[in-house]
Amino acid sequence: MASKKKVAKKSIQKYILPLLLLIALVPAIIMNLISYGNTRQQLIEKNDRLKVTAVNVLQRQQVDMRQDVTGQIASLEKRPELTNNVNLKDANRTLKIANGDAQGTITNLMYVNTDGTYAYSNFAMPKDMNILDQDWYQKAPTGHAYWSIPYEDPANHSYSASVSQKIIDKQGKAHVLAITVSYSSVQKSVESMEIGNNGQAAVLTKAGRVLIKKNTGKSNNTFKAGKMINKTAVYKAVAASAKKKGTIKVPGGSQINKVTFDKGNGTTDNWTIAQMNNSDLSAGTHHMLITLTISMLAIIILAVIISYYSAGLIKRALLILEKFFIDAGQGKMSYVPAVGEKIEYSKVPIERLAQKMTRADANGHEFNRVAASYNNMIASVTVLIGQTQQEAKNVSEQAASLLDLSKQTTTASEEIAQTITEIAEVTGSQAKETTESVDNVQKITAHIDNVNANMEELDNSSKEASKVGQNNLDVMDKVNGNWSNEINGMQALMSSVQEMDSDVQNITKIINVINDIARQTNLLALNASIEAASAGEAGKGFSVVAAEIRKLAEQSNDSTKEIESIIEQIRQQSTGLVKATTDSLESSEKQTGLITEAIKSTMNVYQHNEAMGANVQKIHEGTKEISETQKMILDKLESISASTQENAAGTEEVSANSEEVQATMDEFTQHVSTLEETAAQLQKLTGQFDLDN
Repeated sequence: MASKKKVAKKSIQKYILPLLLLIALVPAIIMNLISYGNTRQQLIEKNDRLKVTAVNVLQRQQVDMRQDVTGQIASLEKRPELTNNVNLKDANRTLKIANGDAQGTITNLMYVNTDGTYAYSNFAMPKDMNILDQDWYQKAPTGHAYWSIPYEDPANHSYSASVSQKIIDKQGKAHVLAITVSYSSVQKSVESMEIGNNGQAAVLTKAGRVLIKKNTGKSNNTFKAGKMINKTAVYKAVAASAKKKGTIKVPGGSQINKVTFDKGNGTTDNWTIAQMNNSDLSAGTHHMLITLTISMLAIIILAVIISYYSAGLIKRALLILEKFFIDAGQGKMSYVPAVGEKIEYSKVPIERLAQKMTRADANGHEFNRVAASYNNMIASVTVLIGQTQQEAKNVSEQAASLLDLSKQTTTASEEIAQTITEIAEVTGSQAKETTESVDNVQKITAHIDNVNANMEELDNSSKEASKVGQNNLDVMDKVNGNWSNEINGMQALMSSVQEMDSDVQNITKIINVINDIARQTNLLALNASIEAASAGEAGKGFSVVAAEIRKLAEQSNDSTKEIESIIEQIRQQSTGLVKATTDSLESSEKQTGLITEAIKSTMNVYQHNEAMGANVQKIHEGTKEISETQKMILDKLESISASTQENAAGTEEVSANSEEVQATMDEFTQHVSTLEETAAQLQKLTGQFDLDN
């Protein structure tokens, strides 16, 4: 005989483990993506602030340079060497002294008479150039300075501008005071300025000529001193903008390389622009991606360990409950140990925890309640099977009694058949024996009636067991409904926590706005301090106010940092609450599956009870058939008795009736034998259940 192939048992662990991993990893992935997006946006905002700072610094350098030149002109206008009986030697000496005090911003000073004679501080005009034909000489106004278009100065090979103003001496003669201003000093002052990792900034003329440039990193070479960039996309975008200052996106460019610009506010006509390279964002995001990748790997490893352990724990708990159901199916009606009952726990930690999880407790968690419901079911089934065993025993005893009676009746019928030939001589004796046979058959009828009554009682017990099983199903359905309501409540709680987390994120945005205001206030205070310093004694009071404003800005910045720390703690707590609520909801959904399995198991028990009731009904119908057969036998025997008393001569008819009685008794004996076999089979089936526990 071929051996049966062993079928591997399926396990719920292969479904629970991926589900737990998915539940753990999806929020982690979402949080990392959100963190990546927020950090990337912060880097973009940081770069935008750096560009604004670079533009403001360059613009401020130009304003300071103009203020220095204006102050120098105002100072020279008051010098008697230049306004009273001017001597070119004295003027030349005065210009050299004034040039030495200019600290590198002014490269040359010139004092020009109307006849073309002039004095200078550092450089004389080339011999082939007529000083009276120069643009700055012809356009020099009275009362304010004229700034020429920047040009490359051959004397120092740097871009410079000529600033001229007409002055009137005490004799009423007009003279032109000219100052050569080099942008190289501004270039030196911005060398230490950093514009991110790969940023660039420049000061350029309206026509697009680069005067001052600052490039950070090796990949930025768009802005070069003296280069015309009027055909570049950056210049065209700034020129097309109707705004005086701001940030705009270059066509075809990305969010990071937007251009911040300032076209001047009347104090200077030069433009200031700053731009970041895409690689500036890549450097920051690369480090961030490495950090996120490491954290994600750690989360995955932790999630795998926790999920594997949790799935193994649930699997072991279900296997413990499964063993009790398997034993019950094999007739070993044992109870699940209750909470508080002393048992011998396994030395394996996860197995010990699974044993504790499956202790029976009607007021415990889902596994406890399932175990308690199983114990209640076993108690009800034990009572039912005990009653069935007792009834089966009674049926077996009655069947044995009926079999003995049927054998006796068969023997009596044989004796009747043997005495048929002597019917004439022993008619009276035969009538007496026939009467005795009728009495015996009536006794058999009484026994069969008892069997019918017992079978009806067994049938009622089977129906009562079905009602108990139906009640168990109703209770499990109510438990399942109440548990669904609990899950809905937890889902509503999770939604509220997520809304609170969103509100915390909005507060963080407001804090960022306050930080920006504090930084702007600090910058304004710095500018005010510079203005107060340039104003001398008159600006001391204003300098004190500016210093106080700066302190207030710094205090505001410190306060917002403390608020940010508090908000971060609230955000972390709300995130933890979201995770805890999510874990609770996930656990609840697992318990729902267990309740569903318990309902299915109860339904199986209910169906087995129904099948047993059907078998009892069949036995009851068999006893009814025996009772009907017995009535037929009784009717025949009474007919024989009457015939014997009335007509002793009807021996042939009596013989025929005797044969019929013999056949009927054989059939009766066969029915009684079948009833005995049925009772034995019923005892065998109910005997499989061990009710000692």
